Parts: sequence; C-alpha cells; structure tokens
Amino acid sequence: MAIVEMKKFHLLALKSDKEELLRRLQIFRNVQFNDIASEEHRTETYAALAPVKAVEAYNEADTALTRCEYCLNQLGKYYPEKGGFKALKEGLPNLTFSELEEQAKKVDFQGIYEQIKHNGDALDGARYDLHKAREEINELSVFRKLDIVPRETDGLRKAASYIGSVPIKSRREFEAALNTLERVYFELIGLKKDDAMYVIFFYRPDEAAVDEILKEKGFSKINLKLNQRVEDRLKELKEEIRLLRQRREQTIKELGEMTKYRTALKLYYEYMSNLRVRIDTNRLLLGSDSTCCIEGYFPAYQETEFLQIINEVTGGANNTTVEDVDRDSRDVPIMLKNNKLFGIFEPVTATYAMPRYNELDPTPWLAPFYALFFGMMSADAGYGLLMLVLCALGLKMFNLKPGMKKNVKFFLIVSIFTLFWGVIYNSYFGFKLEFMPQVLDMGTQAMPILLLSVAMGAIHLFTGLALKGYMLIRDGHALDAVFDVLSWYLALIGAILFIGGGPMGLSASVSNVAKWVMIAGMALIVIGGMRSTPGGIGGKIGAGMYNLYGISGYVGDFVSYSRLMALGLSGAYIALSVNTIAGMMFGNVFGIIVGIIIMILFHAFNIFLSYLGAYVHGMRLIYVEFFGKFYEGGGKPFRYFRSKSKYINLDRQLEE
Repeated sequence: MAIVEMKKFHLLALKSDKEELLRRLQIFRNVQFNDIASEEHRTETYAALAPVKAVEAYNEADTALTRCEYCLNQLGKYYPEKGGFKALKEGLPNLTFSELEEQAKKVDFQGIYEQIKHNGDALDGARYDLHKAREEINELSVFRKLDIVPRETDGLRKAASYIGSVPIKSRREFEAALNTLERVYFELIGLKKDDAMYVIFFYRPDEAAVDEILKEKGFSKINLKLNQRVEDRLKELKEEIRLLRQRREQTIKELGEMTKYRTALKLYYEYMSNLRVRIDTNRLLLGSDSTCCIEGYFPAYQETEFLQIINEVTGGANNTTVEDVDRDSRDVPIMLKNNKLFGIFEPVTATYAMPRYNELDPTPWLAPFYALFFGMMSADAGYGLLMLVLCALGLKMFNLKPGMKKNVKFFLIVSIFTLFWGVIYNSYFGFKLEFMPQVLDMGTQAMPILLLSVAMGAIHLFTGLALKGYMLIRDGHALDAVFDVLSWYLALIGAILFIGGGPMGLSASVSNVAKWVMIAGMALIVIGGMRSTPGGIGGKIGAGMYNLYGISGYVGDFVSYSRLMALGLSGAYIALSVNTIAGMMFGNVFGIIVGIIIMILFHAFNIFLSYLGAYVHGMRLIYVEFFGKFYEGGGKPFRYFRSKSKYINLDRQLEE
C-alpha cells in the first residue's frame, strides 16, 4: 500500500527490432517513455542520434480511426445500440491485448468502410435532394394558379410578360395604376406572407410605361425557369419526393444489414487507437540508420519481465541499463498500488493531486476517515441500506466498465458507514424504530454529537501530523520533527486538557500539568519558527511568534469538523419533515397514495442531497484539514502505454 517503486531504463537496440519491441512493450503496458528527442532533453550522450519520424504512419492510423468513427456513427445514427439494464448486464467484451490484435487483423475494414461510406453518401444525397425538392415545392406552391408555361412566353413577338410580387399593403394602389394602361392584363395568382403574386401581360410598345409603374409600386420580378405548367411541375416534385423516400428507406435498410460489422468495427477502433499511440511514441525516441534509443520508466517489481521482453525481441542484441531513480526528482511518474479495499479510494487522492515520489501515498490513511465522515454526514440507516442493496445488485448483475465498477464499489463502502451511523442515531428514512437501540439522539443530544465530531476531527488532524513526523524522521530530519510536529502535539493536547479539564472532570493537578505541557509546546513552536529565519534576533522572534499564530488555524480546523454534525442533522430533519407532511395526507385512500408519492419523491431528493453534501464536504475535510498537515502532491501520474479503452475492457484484470 504505497507508491510503486520505479526504475529508469536506457535502451539501445537495432532499428529493425523497434516496431516489435514497441508492440511487446504495449502488451506489457506498464512502461512510460521519456521525450529524449526534444531539444530541451537532448544530451551529449545522444548527440549522434536524430529524432525518429513516423508522420506518414501516424496520419494513416489517424485517418483509419476517423473513418472507423464515421462508420460507427453512421450505424448508430440509424440503428442505435440497445441501452438500459440489458446493455449494462452484457457490458463490454473482455479481451487481452493479444486477443484484440488477433481479432482486429481479421477485420476487412476497407471493404466495410467502402460499403458504409457508399450508403452514407447515398443517404446524404437523398437528404439533400429531398430538401431541394421541398424547397422548390414551397416556392412554386404560390404559383399553382398560373395556368401557363412560363418559358413559352419568352418567344412572344408583340407581347411580353412579368411574374412577380408587390407588398400586400400596396396591392390596391398597384392594381389601380395598372388599370390606367389600356393594353395591360394582370391577374392575382397567389398570396405569400406579406406579398401578393401577379402575372402581367402587356404589349411591348408599352414596356417603358409598365416598368415605370412597377418600379414605383415596388414590384419584384421572379424568373420561373419552367418549360411546363406549375401544377405539372408540382406533381413531378411530389413523385420525386416519393421515390427519394423509397430510396432513402432502402438505403437505411441496407445500412441496417451492416450492423453485423459493429463489433468488428469496435475491435478495429481499439486496435488502431493503440497502434496510433504506438506510432506516436516514435516522436519521443532517437535513432540512426541502424539503431534506436529509448528511455523511460517501469515498475521495479516488473524488472525481470521487462528485461525478458527486451531480450526475447532483440535476441540479446541490445544495450540496456536499469538504474534507481532519484527520490527527490519531480520527473518520476507516480503509480499507486493498494489492496482492493483501499484502492477504491485512489480517485480521492488523484482528484486532489498525485503524491510526489518522495512522499507517501495518503490513500490508506484517508480511506477510513473519509468513509467514517461520509457516513456521519449522510447518517440514515434506510438511505444506507437502500444504497448498499443497489450497489451490490449493480456489481452482481452488470458487467461494468472498470472505472464505473470502482465508483460503485466506492458508494457501496460509504453506504455501509451510512447504515452504521443511521443505526447509531436510530434513523430509518427519518423514522425512529422503538425496538431498535439508539446510542445518540439527534433531537436531544446535539452537544454530545458536536463534541464527538470535534474529537473525530482532532484524531484526523493528529494523524496528519503523525504522518508528517514520520516522513521527517524517515528522511533524517528528526529535529524538524520535534519542532514542527511534536511541538504542536504538546501545545494542542495541553491546551485541550487545560481549557477543557473542568468540563471533562479532570483533577486540578492534571490541568496544571497540561498547562505546562501547553507552554512547552508553544515554546518549541516559537523556537522552531526562529531556527530557520535569517537575520537578527528581532526578526527571529517575530518569525517565531508568527509561527505560534498558526494555532488560530487549528482552531478553525477543529470548528470545520462541526459539519459532521450539521449535515447529519440537516438530512435527518428534512427526512422528518417529509414524513410529517406525508403523514398529514393519510386521511383516506387518495391521501395515502399522495402521501406515498411525496415520501418516495422527496426521500429520493434528500438521498441525493445527503450523498452529494457528504461527498463534497468529505473531500473538503480531507483536502484542506488533513492534507494541509503533511501532503503537498504535485506528482505526475504514470502514463500507461495504451490508449484509453472505449468499446472493450482491455486486460480488465490490469485495469482493476
């Protein structure tokens, strides 16, 4: 239960072995490469080598991935995958990397892509043609009454015609103006929104007079390029739409027959995604015409397996050195290794920051406190039991992704503690059960619960200080442990016993001893602040007193733990209020139904609020109060030599 010990390696091998070497290391997975090709990392050792380029291969892999995504999106657009409980139960297929390679290489991706692309293009074309036909129908519908062939009027020698529109509000004036001309015929053929559509015939000698009126009245000409009557064209368009719909449905049906390739496409996607990662790694490497140079990290416990892979691939033709890493280096990638129980809480640590290599993994220490705090803040046995059953069923019935499975396990653990505290408070969906024991009563024992919260907080804080002391002693700084840790133990414990001696029933002699312990601790705190401050005695005293002022921060820390009581009480009183309101409805059958609905809805909402509050405030107590005493973080997470799985559980046993 710690940070995994890392080894750094330098590898010089034949260029001809590079591809297979990277492939085998990707199966191995637990290796991270250094960027020795960048200018800032180049050293004299590698001066004779040049960066390895694989741009063309990377682009080919990237194109294949883009096409694979296109195929899956096309199938999903018209034939969505099943969801719900059945999909969760089946989950994703579990494969090893070697099995993935073997199955993906059998996929005729180019053939599948061409078939789906053909149908996709056909659907896009049909969609475009349908849109265009509908738009033309919308444009022509208003001219339905036009009983002429528009293009035939272009050949008239003595007469001419216009088709166009004027604003409806100018319609009467427009018609009156045209009526002033003797050799003009016009007809209203339709209305469209705010426009009136007209067809106008006139003798060509009168064209100038007609144009002047049209311009004055805001007439807009429309050029209908039709060699047939509008009504006939509309019939043609409707038939086109019917045929286009048939073609679209047939194409969708043909696309549906290709859903049988969906699994193959997903396997191919995962394979190409990992291949792209492998190809992209070339940019981190150096090489020559005949050699390649690789540098990076791997877990120390896998050294034998790592070296065995290299020797198998190269046939011993390699120069590999493995060395211990610098404990204080910030470049060492961090991998955490905990047992199955504590490993569930690793995301809590990672959400804040991974530890540095010279720190300790805080996960095993935060896990019991976080679970205990979560349970106390969401304390209701009914809520805990419900969540426990749901999580247990989810783990039993569903084939969950590794990340989701870990989250479900997390809530299963904290639900056990919610159940525990609910029994302590005798709270079951806001009800008290007379036949169940009650250790603490939230209604009448708020002060004891508050003191218990603060006491748990004190243990939490002192644990953080103890971890700081351990790291200082481990690193050979025993004197710092005295001034920075022991001093605070003496000051805080002495102050608690001295100030709280009376209420706790301690004797006067014990309180007197506690006073001197407190004073001794404060003196050490001041001296500790002085020892590392340069300058004169005045500056040192000022720094020491400022260091002592830090005790006010501890007061705030202790107060922060009152939220353990506050959130538990708020959830309990909301549940009680819901039950009271629902109980007021229980006068008849209808009222009972309404009351039950109220209880289900609002208890569900209260569960959400209680768990959300406990989750967030539990994180805050860990990150601010606990981590603030010993933990810096800032480590770089280990980058596994794989892409993140999307459609399969790849090497599930490694992920979990």
